[in-house]
This record gives sequence, structure tokens and C-alpha cells, in this order.
Amino acid sequence: MYKYELKYELKCRDKAMKSILDNTSLSLKTVKSLEVVDFLISVEYAFKDISDNNMISIEKVHEFVQSEDLVGVWQIEDIYGRIILPLSPPETTRLITDYLMMRIQNNGSLDLDDKLFLGLENDEDEW
Repeated sequence: MYKYELKYELKCRDKAMKSILDNTSLSLKTVKSLEVVDFLISVEYAFKDISDNNMISIEKVHEFVQSEDLVGVWQIEDIYGRIILPLSPPETTRLITDYLMMRIQNNGSLDLDDKLFLGLENDEDEW
């Protein structure tokens, strides 16, 4: 991957991450622990009629959010074991799908258990 592609991917990651932190009640620690499957679960309600009980694809979500507003309804377990349901606005969903599509283009496919935001293991000072 070229240096400018990496910089652009990191810029997209940072925009998506800032948006989710600003628009939900999720902590930085929680956001860092999110996986791709968590994001897909947050938007799957909009695709129930066409998904045939299979996990929807990032490509399908990305295509949908280009023309429609899609609110993410996250299902996160807090430290007490309770499920919380923070909402993320359509702009956050678009930013996340743009970032994930860029990762797919640069690295091939994504697995469901991949971290939603890469490269955040040791950069706590940055956030």
C-alpha cells in the first residue's frame, strides 16, 4: 500500500471514530473493542426482508447508505452485563462504511471478527 493511501485510510478511520465517539455514549475503550460484526448487527434491521437470515455484507450496506439514511442501533454489553442500545446517526454509518470499503479495497476481504477500527492498540495519547 502506498504511503498516501495509508494516510487517507487513517484519516477516514479517524473521522469515523470521532463521529461514533461524538454521537454515542460509547467510551473510547468500548469503541476500540468493536468488531466488524458489531457494526453489521447495528444496521441489519434495515435489511431483514432481503438478508435471508444471513449476515449482510459491508458492500450492500455501503451501497444502501449512499442514497438512504441509516441509523445504527448498537447492541453493546456494559461492564455490568447489561445491554445498552446507543444510536449512531446516518453520517456516522456512512463514514464507517466508507472506511470499511477502503480497507476492503486495500487489503482484500474483512472477517466478521476483525476489529472495526485498526491500528488503535497503542495510540491512546492520540485520542
